This record gives sequence, C-alpha cells and structure tokens, in this order.
Amino acid sequence: MTKKNDLLSIGKVSKLKNVSIKSLRYYDSIGILKPAFVNLETNYRYYSEDQLYLVDAISLCLKLGIPLKNLTDYVEGDSINLQKLFYDCKELAERHISDIRSSFEELQSALNKYSPDTGLVKLTVSERSAIPAKENPEVTSAYAMPRNERTLLLVEMDPEAEPASYGQYILHLFVKAQMLALDAGYPSGIYYDYDHFERKRYMFLTVNSVFSENPSDPFSEQSIQEKIREEAEFDKHSFRLITLPAGTCFVNELTAHISPADLPQGDSSRILPPEMAKEVHDPSPWFLEVDVMDEVLKNKGVLYFLEYPMF
Repeated sequence: MTKKNDLLSIGKVSKLKNVSIKSLRYYDSIGILKPAFVNLETNYRYYSEDQLYLVDAISLCLKLGIPLKNLTDYVEGDSINLQKLFYDCKELAERHISDIRSSFEELQSALNKYSPDTGLVKLTVSERSAIPAKENPEVTSAYAMPRNERTLLLVEMDPEAEPASYGQYILHLFVKAQMLALDAGYPSGIYYDYDHFERKRYMFLTVNSVFSENPSDPFSEQSIQEKIREEAEFDKHSFRLITLPAGTCFVNELTAHISPADLPQGDSSRILPPEMAKEVHDPSPWFLEVDVMDEVLKNKGVLYFLEYPMF
C-alpha cells in the first residue's frame, strides 16, 4: 500500500506530465484515472508514482485520436489490459506515420515542380472587394446548383483577418486534419456563420474521409467530434467539424473575395442578388465563399463562388 507521504498532488502531476489540472479532474470524472487518495476535508486529489504511466497512455491516446471514453474498453475488473492498448496504439501510430509520409512525398513533389532551386514559392494575394457589380443589372451569373452532403473542417478566423493571411488558416487546417487522421483537401474557402444573428468567419477544408458508422470507433464522426472538444483547451485556434446537408444552393460567380466590411450583420440573405433574395423565405444560418478549382473559369476571372442554401 502506498504511503500518503509518497503520493503526488494533482498540481505536481500536472507539472510533471504537462497536463492541465482541469484535464486530470476530467479523467477522474469519466473513470479512467482515479486518484489514489482523496482528502475528504479539502477534496484534494493525490496520485501514486505507479499511476504516472497511465497519464502517459492517456496523452498517447489523445495524440493518436482514440477517444478517452474508449479507454474504458481496456479496463477489466480492477486492471487495465495494457497489452491490447499498446497494440491498438501501435496500429494507429503506423497509420499516422503512413499518412505523414504520403504528405511529405506530396510536398516534395510540389517543391520539385514549382521551385526546385530556391525552395521559394510566391504566395497568391487576392484583391479585397465586394461582390462585383454587373454592367447590365438584367444579366447575372447566378444559378441554382444541387450539392451533395459535405463535411467541412473549420477554423475560426480573426474578425480583422485580411486575404494575405488566409494561407495561414489553410495551413492550420491541414495540420489539424493530419492530427485527426482526416483526409482533408480541396475545395476550400470561407464559411460564414450567421447562427443567432452573430456573424463569424471560418476558413474551411473539405473532408473526404469515410467515417465509421460505429460511434465507439476512433474513426467515427462522433469520436472525432469528441476529440476536437477534448483538445479545445490545448488548441490556440477554434476548430469545428460540421456536415452540410445535401440540397440546392444559389450560386453566384465572384471575381474577388467578399469584403467582410460590406456584409450585413443580421440577415444573411441580403448578400444575394435581388432576383435570388426574393426567393428566400427564411435566411440561412450560413453561406460559403468557395475557391474555384476550374482553370477555365479562373482564366475568365471567376475566382470564387458564393453558395447560399435554398430551403
């Protein structure tokens, strides 16, 4: 039996393992890391040195994308099946290593293609303006377009973010996608959230992953959502994973980025051309500015699509 004098306070464990006290309390609440001793007078938690390996195991699971709730699957009575956890973590790590290796190969290919000598690739800086006016108000490029269900990985943008900084948000998304073992790519763009009439901007990447239908599987959408929530306190940026339903969108071709300064605050439908806005019965809580991937359209000056859902 461990002597009380040999126990480590929750603050000591937090410093030793670089884990927040809040996280240690959470691990206790879900039953995966119970303190060895609790002072009933102060409710202070104390841990034995023999428990530190479990803190390392939990941190590894977080890094590999195993939801913490799944750790209870390895508990057998008063023991934990460390061998099974080890093999499962090893299998996931090998998947991550394979994904990272593929990403490095793609980056190396891009480097060889665009800048084999200096390693410098010039960034594209888009102009900042409102939706361009038409020379003839009767003529519009707006049309209806059916869209399949889409899953997007989002990162919240600073309200004052300028186009020159948009590439940084894309980089944050790719790094986060890699950490979550998500197959994220293009098209990308900006997601405008008007929920509760508060406008926010998020940079997004399209997620092409096929999620497991088993909620307890690390690669299910529910498990990844939980991992994002668990890591929120450690992330410098606010990430979200959302799924947009299938349906028809109003689409308008844009020659430049939408200017946030010119956007309406409360009614998102006011962004639409008049002939489209009159067909909207209830304003949507979101719309998209999507990067154009078609080189033919780009050559014609169409760089982005405004997509507004029809309900």
